[in-house]
Amino acid sequence: MSLSVESKSPLSPSSGTPSGQNAGRSRLFFLFLVFWFWFSSYIYVPVLSPYVEHLGASYFMVAWLSGKGESSRLSDAG
Repeated sequence: MSLSVESKSPLSPSSGTPSGQNAGRSRLFFLFLVFWFWFSSYIYVPVLSPYVEHLGASYFMVAWLSGKGESSRLSDAG
């Protein structure tokens, strides 16, 4: 009577890696998420500036808010 224990290494090919149609869907979903991440990251600058100006902020404040967003994005890239 021998007991065999099947160990699944996290590096083995059968460790939940999607294959076939699931791999295509996973890639498409990933690309969809990446697109919306970057879209949301860059769309607020052209929308935020006129909105803040409409609320009565000075041009200096509008430029400061836009620059603040850009500087935070640059600091995340490093």
